[in-house]
Amino acid sequence: LTDMIHGLQHIGIGFKDINRAWDFYRKVLRFDVPLSRSQRTAERMEKLTGGPQERQVVIALNLSGGALVEIFQFLSREPLPAPDFNYGDLGILSIALKVKDVNKAYSELKESGTEIINPPESLGILPEQLFFYDPEGNLLSLIRLPGTEFSLSEKNSNIGGILFPTIGVSDMEKSLHFYRDILGFDTVVYDYKGEDKRLAGIPGGGGTLRRILLKMNKKPTSLFSFYLKGGMIELVHVNGGRHIHRYRKRGWGDSGIMELCLDVNDIEATYRQLVRSGAVPVIEANTDKFDMGGGSSAFFAYVSDPDGTWVELAEITNFPIWGRLSFDLKKRPKNKPLSPFLMKLLRFAKAK
Repeated sequence: LTDMIHGLQHIGIGFKDINRAWDFYRKVLRFDVPLSRSQRTAERMEKLTGGPQERQVVIALNLSGGALVEIFQFLSREPLPAPDFNYGDLGILSIALKVKDVNKAYSELKESGTEIINPPESLGILPEQLFFYDPEGNLLSLIRLPGTEFSLSEKNSNIGGILFPTIGVSDMEKSLHFYRDILGFDTVVYDYKGEDKRLAGIPGGGGTLRRILLKMNKKPTSLFSFYLKGGMIELVHVNGGRHIHRYRKRGWGDSGIMELCLDVNDIEATYRQLVRSGAVPVIEANTDKFDMGGGSSAFFAYVSDPDGTWVELAEITNFPIWGRLSFDLKKRPKNKPLSPFLMKLLRFAKAK
């Protein structure tokens, strides 16, 4: 799998009000380049959505780099609400974004009226981090990690894209085997045991826990490595946590942080190898291009981790850069990234 999985591509979030969510992520968090926008039936997802459902979706990029965000809303039914938040739950608990100046961002978030949990604070081996909520109560954070790369530095740009999801797990060793040994996030950035006082204002966040941040050791060579940079995954086990999965009795697209997506080459071979290695099969890889809107198309598949958290695999097949400039990526070598010059043209595709 070493040459097929290139790291984190996007995180998917289900919302009750996509317009309010898109407004926040675009204006406050600078995910202002929509690479895909569509309104249609969510094809091939019936197994996770409870039948065919019409939905609206925006997949957006932050020009400073990092993984993308997928903002999703059902149109054919009301999304089921997320359960009351508890940091001892299983599944994706929060999303960490990279930031250049966390104190400046703290002031910017306060001015925007964002609900902030703690001021920027470090804790032992844990770097400076600021936790806050988006408009529908999803837990986010800004983190300043040494050596973090930023793709483009525009005027007033400070908050970047997604560095990692934080995933609640029931058995740390089983989850380490899955994310480290099977998916290839093979390098430990930190391994912290104890209390995290920065979570004191979050239900379930006051006890002792273990949190491990993993990253891929290899340099990513995917088509979009100029922006994606490989990415990371944080695993959290809360001692005595309630350990109930946040998507138990709910489906993909219902309210909350629902999935992480990996950027892969050769979708069918990757899916088969993951299942052989112990990943739980959920949705097989497609062989027909899936139209994502705006000139983008992809192959995709789903597996799950040991606790049932959904992991999407995505192989982009068509990609619009700007205007009519588009690429059929199936005709390009698998490990040849698009040039930084072409990637920088995306700054002209910002949402007005």
